[in-house]
Amino acid sequence: MDYTRDVQKALDYIEKNLNSKIDTKELAQIVGMSVYHFHRVFKKETKVGIYKYIQMRRMSQAALLLLNSDLSILTISLISGFSSQEAFTRVFKRYYKMPPHQYKMQFKHFFRRQELMNDQEIKHWMITGENFDKYDVSMDYDVFHSDKKSVKIQGPDKKDVSSFATVMQQINSKNY
Repeated sequence: MDYTRDVQKALDYIEKNLNSKIDTKELAQIVGMSVYHFHRVFKKETKVGIYKYIQMRRMSQAALLLLNSDLSILTISLISGFSSQEAFTRVFKRYYKMPPHQYKMQFKHFFRRQELMNDQEIKHWMITGENFDKYDVSMDYDVFHSDKKSVKIQGPDKKDVSSFATVMQQINSKNY
């Protein structure tokens, strides 16, 4: 039997209620299954258990909040469903191999926020790197690669071997 739609319904519910308490009994009821059967079906379809999936999504959301908001780590931990900052930090370190504060400090400057890209010539691409703001990144209309446009990254006049910039694009891996 194909449970794809049922699991998608559960995933949609989880996404809508990510910042709330998610009761798996209620979730199973929403998709019309017993709790035990729902747990088996969910794990078979997603390759991860329901509690682990919810935790993974909350950690992902927390990482984004750390980088893109001015919320305190305590507030983010509470939003993420943890009763304390210590419990949140313990789980966060398991996922990201560093505490939340270090993650925020290390990566906040690394990724240029999306709103900075609005005025760039390269749409749907991210500029990243160490001190990326010192680089000019634009479409190169003189040099082409494989008959397609290319990007020009021009560094600062003063050479600094410790800094770099790159452009990258994120894609949905669902089809791969």
